[in-house]
Formats: sequence, structure tokens, C-alpha cells
Amino acid sequence: MSEKIRPYLFYITLFLFILLVSFQSNMADYDLFARLLQGQAFWNLGNILHHDIFSYTPTHTWFDHEWGASVVFYGIFAKFSAFGLLFLKALMIFAIFFLVIETVKLRGLQVGNSPYNFLFYFFAYHAAAQSGFIGAIRCQLFTYLFFVIWLYILERVRVRGEYYLLITFVPMMLFWSNIHGGCVAGLGLLVLYALGELFNRKPFKYYIFTIIGCILIMFANPWGVAYVKFLAMAATMSRKLIIEWQPTFGGLNTGNYIVFKSFLVAIALGVFAGFLMCFNKIKLKTLDWTKLIIIMVMTYLSLRYTRHQPFFVICAVVFLYDDIYFVLSRVTKKIIKSDLVMSKLFLWKEVLIFIFVAIATLSYFVVNKPQIVVDNYKFPVKPIEFIRKNKLAGNLLVNFHYGSYAAYKLYPSNLIAMDGRYEEVYPDYMLPMFNNFFMQVGDNPNMLIDMFKPDVIVVEHEFEAEKSLSRDKTYKKAYSDENYSVYVDKKISKKVYLQPEEDIKYYNDTLFDSRLKFTKVRKSK
Repeated sequence: MSEKIRPYLFYITLFLFILLVSFQSNMADYDLFARLLQGQAFWNLGNILHHDIFSYTPTHTWFDHEWGASVVFYGIFAKFSAFGLLFLKALMIFAIFFLVIETVKLRGLQVGNSPYNFLFYFFAYHAAAQSGFIGAIRCQLFTYLFFVIWLYILERVRVRGEYYLLITFVPMMLFWSNIHGGCVAGLGLLVLYALGELFNRKPFKYYIFTIIGCILIMFANPWGVAYVKFLAMAATMSRKLIIEWQPTFGGLNTGNYIVFKSFLVAIALGVFAGFLMCFNKIKLKTLDWTKLIIIMVMTYLSLRYTRHQPFFVICAVVFLYDDIYFVLSRVTKKIIKSDLVMSKLFLWKEVLIFIFVAIATLSYFVVNKPQIVVDNYKFPVKPIEFIRKNKLAGNLLVNFHYGSYAAYKLYPSNLIAMDGRYEEVYPDYMLPMFNNFFMQVGDNPNMLIDMFKPDVIVVEHEFEAEKSLSRDKTYKKAYSDENYSVYVDKKISKKVYLQPEEDIKYYNDTLFDSRLKFTKVRKSK
């Protein structure tokens, strides 16, 4: 096979692989429904919601740091349904890896090294998947995409001296800051480059000017100065009660993120092996401080917060791919002496991988219906259907993970206590109060229901709140399935209830059915 065909074969294989895994990882994200609600409001009304209308508990101004993503998601969903969202996810992930590979090529490769090693990117994808790409689609994909775009341009600036490209960061930040609050990662990346180039004794003042320009353009948003203050608060707030903000090697993640941990160890071993092989050639004056600082910071962040694992994966591939490939090629050459034989083996390996991926992708789309799904464990689909069917209107208390799903399915008949927008909408005391109630911890664990007196409560069997409610004289159990119970205030309790559907197919087929419609209010003359 000609070397000219190899890149095309590689990219086709990579796209088919990402398409396959994107449609397979199709479990609805908890926050997807809040995104659709905000997006629908924009497309129906021509503006976003600045204040929450779905909750009965205290709220403040809705600083929606994902409002732009909501507009994109609902616009695509309205035209192409769930298929469109899954395909958008696949395109964005492919764009991320495409730009990562282009950055690797831009930085230069040692003689004999190829940027088209599919198995390396296969490993990298899965290392980042659980914290970054899992589920149907999440707004943070926009941040990963912008992050790698900036990384590519910053390397062009360093490698080719094209400093004029830095001016493009300001208009890009205008979009990034209005699409996802992760735009602060872009500012952090610029700071790291400025610091690294300072130590490299290269021009660094241009990065400072770019940082200033990006910060100033961030004030162009629907909330003005208040939004920038909110982003600063959100970037530094403690999220110790949120699983995805736990340490990678923390107690809660002992058995989780195995692929990422393996990737991290493999990269560390590869770098160490390369250091030993080239020890005599390493000179302090030739060290790339920008590369070193970025890898060190991203390693720390990925260990400190699981949410930041994809940033490490991206930077590790960009800055260490050539080093790791050098080590692997040295080891391989000791086993296979002939360069010609090695080249042919790699080419045939890629042909076989392409055939396997192509057959797997085709088979999946022949057998499966492309759709976003839920299951009985991660979502209280039956309890919500039970509430809807029996018209149990009123204030609803569900675990905050499911709040936006409940709002999407039941509003305006039911208002929720809280959902995943914990830092965007609700006071600081609400999340600990939720935790205290469901876990039945603290001095006054039932303060949540004492203060807000919900009419209907959905609670998981695994939480201590189930036992507390079974003893409560105000509420009566109205429904229970294998994972959840529904408690109803005795004042609205009924003698006979309609039962929800049992088949999960029904809930997947009707997942996005909603009675919600936003209408403009006509001003009277």
C-alpha cells in the first residue's frame, strides 16, 4: 500500500471509530434536559432565561455559563432529533483528535516516527472518555475543542513565529465564554505559555497582551460584569460533594478511571525510559520549559480533579507523542531488525484495523436504532411517569441529579427543589442541605422538607431518607419500584393510582416528549 494512502486510511478509520463509540455511549446526561430547556426558551422567545422558572426554592440570577451550548443543542435537536446531537458529538470529538494530530505533526517528528498510530489514539480516547466523552453529549466538549484549537495555534506561534495569529484568540474567546464557562482553561493555557516562553527566553509579551484582550472581551455577555465575577467564583469554588470533581486517586475513585490511570502510568514509564535512553544528550539549556510546565500543571490538575483528565490526555499526546513513539520504536527494532518488514507490518496492521472498525460500525447501525437512552437505575423514569399519569401536581423533591429531567417532563404542573445548576441558580446552602437530607446526616437532616414542604418526594432506596420518610406522619408511600419510592403528602394522597409502564423501551421512545412551550407575552396597548 502506498504511503500516500496511509493518512486517508488512518483518518477514515479514526472517524468511523469515533462515530461508533459516540453512538454507543448514548446514555442521557443529567444536565442535558436543562440545556434543552434553556435552548428551547431562546428559540421560542428570542432570548435566554435570566431567572429560573422551574424551582420553588430560593434562587438568584441564572448565570448560565452554558447558554450558548444550549442554543446549539436545541437548534440541532429541533431539526435532527437525538441523532443530530449524537452526530454533533462525534464530529466534535473527531475534530479534537484531528487537531491534536495536526499539532503533533506541526511540532515535528523524529526520523522514522509516524503520527498515524491508531492504537495510540485508541488508548488516548478511552483514557479521556469516562470523564470527558461519556454519555450522549455534554457542553464541556466545546471547551475541549476550543482548548485544542488554541493549543494548535499557540504551537504555530512558537514553531513558525506567527505571532499575528494571537489576535484571533480575542474573537474566539467571545464565542467560547458564551458557550461554556470552561473558557477559563483558555486563559490558564495562555498564562502557562507566557511563563514557559519567559523561561525559554523567547518573546512572551504578546501572550500578556492576548490575555488582557481575552479578559476584556469576556465582559461581552448577557450579564456583563456580573457574569465574569460568577466565572471567577465558579472556577475557585469547592465541589467536594460532586463526584466528577473528586481526586483521581481519591477514596471514591479507587476502582474507577482504570484506563486513564493506566494511560498516566504508561506515559510516565515512557518518559522515564526516554530519559534514560537520552540521558547523555539532555542539556539544561535545551529544555523546552513551556512543554515541561504544561505537562506538570496538567498532571497535577488531572490528579486533583477527574474532570480535568481530558486536558492531560490532550497535552500528553501533543507534547509527548514523539517521545513515546521513539521509545516504542527502539524497543520494536530490537525485536524486528528489518525496517522494511516493520513498515509492512504497520501498514497491514492498519488495514486490518480499518476492516474491523468498518465492519463494527456498519453492524452497529444495521442492528441498533440511533437514539439517546435512559435506564431505570440512573433516572427515576417510572416515578416521574407515575407522577405525570396520576396528575400529582405541586412542589416536587428529587435528588438534584434528576431535577432537570423532572422539570423537562413535568413543568409547569410540578416545580423542582433543585437540579444540577447548583452554582448557577441556587444559594450555597442548598447543596449541603440536599446532601444532609438524602444521607440523613448533620444536626437537622430534615431541614430541607421542614423549610420547603414539598408535596411529592422521589427518593432512592439506597439513601437513609427512605427510612426517615417511612416514619414521617406527613407523607405516605404511593409507589415503589426496584430503585425508587414516591412519597406523597397525605393531603393530596389518592386511594387508587394508575401504574406506570414497565417496558424501558417506552421511556426511551418517549424520552423527549414534553408539554412545555414558551410563548411571548403580548403587551397590551
